[in-house]
Amino acid sequence: MLEALVYISAADPEIGDRDIQDILAAAERNNPAEQLTGALIFTGSIFVQLLEGSPVCLDAMMGRIVSDSRNSAVIGLARGPIAQRQFPSWSMAYQVMDGLAADQLHAQVGWDNTVKKLLDAIPYQHSINSLTPIFAGVLSELQS
Repeated sequence: MLEALVYISAADPEIGDRDIQDILAAAERNNPAEQLTGALIFTGSIFVQLLEGSPVCLDAMMGRIVSDSRNSAVIGLARGPIAQRQFPSWSMAYQVMDGLAADQLHAQVGWDNTVKKLLDAIPYQHSINSLTPIFAGVLSELQS
């Protein structure tokens, strides 16, 4: 069974370019072996990531993400079965967003920058089907 999940987390305020490069290098190195694909968007203050793979591999990856000190307040937004991968050829597509685009993404996923923390009382409030087009659209617009 193939699933996708989307989560959001607060980036460590001290995170730097070297940290981001380390995250991407680890994804490039490890994700193919676990048959994980996906996309990571970074706005300077939050990460929003879509991951695709088997439920077991997704669970293991989320365990690593939650314990990674480069982010906090990891909140699942959606998880569910998918018929096919949105990012089949990407061990981890990556895009930086800033300005108005970042503000719009924050609003779409319900992130309040003044709080810098999401409550996990309402996990999975979005469906995978509603969030995967956001990733695909954001990445294609920004790469154009």
